[in-house]
Amino acid sequence: DGRLKTEGPRLRPAFDVAFASRLSFLHILPPSVFRLPSLMDWFVRSFLKASLVWLSLAVLLALTMAFVPTLTVYRTAHLHMALLGFVGQMIYGVALHVIPRFFGQPLVHRRLAEVQFWAAQLGLTALASGFIAR
Repeated sequence: DGRLKTEGPRLRPAFDVAFASRLSFLHILPPSVFRLPSLMDWFVRSFLKASLVWLSLAVLLALTMAFVPTLTVYRTAHLHMALLGFVGQMIYGVALHVIPRFFGQPLVHRRLAEVQFWAAQLGLTALASGFIAR
């Protein structure tokens, strides 16, 4: 008779929760979407976030040096922000996450990893500030 049926079997939702939780496990979706426990320690996430902050600071300084050539005296600060800040922090974060999983053992000295995070941030901030101040 041409009218739409409003009753009948319920359709399966397009967004399957089980599939989405697998995507969350693969880090495609954030775990907070389904309240899944995080697979990374806080210091691993902090190292990765800090590396992106250092990268953005290094890029900002590079762009500033490109537009104001007299600021090229800050090349050493830029170099250390990019290499020690971005690359070093990324290596720390990935290594602290992956190496214990390769060996199938938990991280032995978690407190040392936490101290390493804060020492690396303070040391790199002091180093970059010293290069900029001189």
